Amino acid sequence: MTPWLILAIVGLFVGYLIFGWLMTSKCPKCKTRKLKVTGKSFDNPKDYDPGLFSRDVHWDEIYHYQCSHCGYEKDDVYSSFWSWRRSQND
Repeated sequence: MTPWLILAIVGLFVGYLIFGWLMTSKCPKCKTRKLKVTGKSFDNPKDYDPGLFSRDVHWDEIYHYQCSHCGYEKDDVYSSFWSWRRSQND
C-alpha cells in the first residue's frame, strides 16, 4: 500500500509541473512552446501592518518571458492572495 501511495503523490506532483509548463510555455505570437523565463522582479510594495516596528511588506512578483523562436517578450504579474487583500482595503 505504501509504494502505491508514494507513487500517487509523486505522480500528482509531476502532473502539476507538466500542467504548469503547458500553461506558461506557449508563445502567443508564433504558437510554439518555446517561451522561457528570463528573469523575475518585484514591484508594488504594500505594508499591511503600518505599525511602528512592522515589516509586513508584500511585493508583486513579475516573471519575464522571452520566446527562443521568435523573440517575443511578455511579463506576468503574480500577486496571489495579496491582490485580493489590496482590493478589500482600498
